[in-house]
Amino acid sequence: MPTVEISSPTFRKLQELAEPFVDTPEDVIRRLVDAAIQSGDSAKPEETGPLQSKGPRQAMMIDPEHPEDLTHTRILKARIDGEPVPRPKWNGLVHLMHVRALRRLESVDAVMKVTKSNVRVDEFTERGFVFLPEAGISIQGVEARLAWESVLRLAQTLNIPVEVEFEWHSKEKAAHPGVLARMSWSPDGA
Repeated sequence: MPTVEISSPTFRKLQELAEPFVDTPEDVIRRLVDAAIQSGDSAKPEETGPLQSKGPRQAMMIDPEHPEDLTHTRILKARIDGEPVPRPKWNGLVHLMHVRALRRLESVDAVMKVTKSNVRVDEFTERGFVFLPEAGISIQGVEARLAWESVLRLAQTLNIPVEVEFEWHSKEKAAHPGVLARMSWSPDGA
């Protein structure tokens, strides 16, 4: 049987996807591989560059500084500082960016000075707050546009690229029902 070594950060990400006391690392990896093969969303080397849209659909480019109405959207793919984000969600991106900001800025006070999010020190889980134990802070969940604004502000502060590919649900109240879109910001303006 082959042996595979993975980094501690990757192992922690696998743990987040596992059912405690049931799944082995192999179970989680097998599910991820099966899902990727089934959806046709493989992570082949030629796809490790900028986000690629599935199939022939062209993504509408959205100005990251002035996003459209993001109500009724779901993220399909995201990258932060060139790294793909597994199973991305708007508020999940906010959480990841705050953890990165805390590591880079080295204090909660420094993060609180630059964030657009409603943040509380220590654990608080009322009124839509989610506790991030790895950061020791709680962040209030928000709708997609506010989440993107927070992600963008932190990316600009940290000077790291961020890109998101998403689609509007096919709902009457969506700004562009069924349309695929992409927003990205990079320090070099690319």
